[in-house]
Amino acid sequence: MSVFCTKCGSANENGAAFCDNCGAPIRPAVSKAPDAALAHGVLTDATTPAPNPTVKPIAAKKVIYAATGLMAVLVLGGAAMYFVLQPPAATAATLLAAAKLGYGEKTSNSYKRQLCMSNINYSQPVFNAGEFDQRTQAWLNALVAAGLYSPPVAINSGGLFSQTLLQYVATPELAKYRQGNALCAAKAVELADVIDIEKPEEQFFGNDGGPPKVVAVKTKLVWKSVDTAPWMDNLEVRSAVMANIDGWEYKDKVLQKRVDDYFGLKDNKWTTGDAYKESLEKQYRIAQRGTSQNRNQDPDQGSSSATKTDAGGWASKVSGLFAFGHPLKGTWRTAAQNTGFGVVPAGTGPSLTFTADSMEAAGQSTNVDFAVDGKRVKVTPKGQSQSLIFVMESPDTMVSEALGDMRYERVK
Repeated sequence: MSVFCTKCGSANENGAAFCDNCGAPIRPAVSKAPDAALAHGVLTDATTPAPNPTVKPIAAKKVIYAATGLMAVLVLGGAAMYFVLQPPAATAATLLAAAKLGYGEKTSNSYKRQLCMSNINYSQPVFNAGEFDQRTQAWLNALVAAGLYSPPVAINSGGLFSQTLLQYVATPELAKYRQGNALCAAKAVELADVIDIEKPEEQFFGNDGGPPKVVAVKTKLVWKSVDTAPWMDNLEVRSAVMANIDGWEYKDKVLQKRVDDYFGLKDNKWTTGDAYKESLEKQYRIAQRGTSQNRNQDPDQGSSSATKTDAGGWASKVSGLFAFGHPLKGTWRTAAQNTGFGVVPAGTGPSLTFTADSMEAAGQSTNVDFAVDGKRVKVTPKGQSQSLIFVMESPDTMVSEALGDMRYERVK
C-alpha cells in the first residue's frame, strides 16, 4: 500500500519516513484524526491521546474518596445532632417515671388524706348517737355493715335530762383502717399512670410572647389506692363513703382519681412536681417584674393602661399553663394595712398557705377546690357551697374580699 506525499503528491512505499521525490517528511493522513475526533466528542482506541504524565489517577481517587468520607461524616454528624437536640418522646412510661421522681411520698400522703374521713372521732372505742340524729345513725349503720362497729344498743344517758342514746362499739377491724382520729378507705395511694397526653407546645412566660419559655405537655395523672379496704365492695358502705371523698371513683376494686398535670423540658428531660412548678412560677414573676421595670412602671401600682393589662392577664396565662396549679400556691402574710387607726404593720394577721388542693390557716388544713377566672380565684372547701374570693393585684399581692378586703403579700 502506497503513501502519498502531502507536499508533491508523489507515491511512496508504506512506512517511508521521507518522500522519495521531494524529501519532505511524510505524515499519515490519520495523524489529524484525534483532533477531529475530539472536536466531535468521540475517541477510539486508535485515537486516544497519551496520558498526561502530570496527572496522577490514584491521587485523584484519594481526593474523591476523602471528600466523600467528609460529606458522610458531616451528614451523619448532622443527623446525630438532630436526634440529640430533639426532645424525648412524651410517652406514658417516660412521663410516669418523671412524675414519680417529681412528686414523691409527700404528694402521695396528701392524696391518701383525701381518702381519710374525720366526720366523727374514730379514736374512741364507743360512740353514742342521739335517738333522733338520723344522719349520724345512717353513717354508723353503714360502718356496722362494714364490720367496723357492732350493731347499736339503746342506752339511757342518765342525769337530770336523761335521753335514749344508740351506742356503737368499735370492732378490732376498725383499727386496721384508722389513722389517728380519721377512718381511711385505703392504707396508701400511689401514682399509677399518665393518660390523655397532648402534643408538646412552647409556652412563653414573658409579655407579648417573649422569653423565658418552656416546652410543656399537658396530661392527666391517675392516682390509685393501695390496700383498699375490703368493705368498699359493699354497695351500702361504698355509697356512704363515696359521698365523703369527693373527686374519686371506685373501679376494679380500687379507688382512683384523675388529676390535670403538665410536664416541662428541663435539661432535655421531661420534668414535673411541686418544686419544678414553683421554679417556673418564680421565673414568670421575675419576667413580669423585669418587663414592668423596663417600662418604668410599678406592677403593684398599675399606673398605666399597659401595666394594668399585664397585671390582669398574667393570672389567666399562669392558670392556662399550670393546669395542676393556681396562682395562690405558696405562703402569704398580711401586708401593711392602712386603717382608720393608722398603718397596721405587715404580718400582723394570720398567714395563709395554699397547696394544689388545700388551704391552711391558723394551723388548720382544709381540702379545697380552686377556680381561676382572670384575676379572681375562688376557693371552695370540699363539700361546701360557700367560697372565699381572692383578687390578684400582681403575682405577689392579693386582696381577700371575704376578709374585709385584707391585702396579702407572698412570702419569698
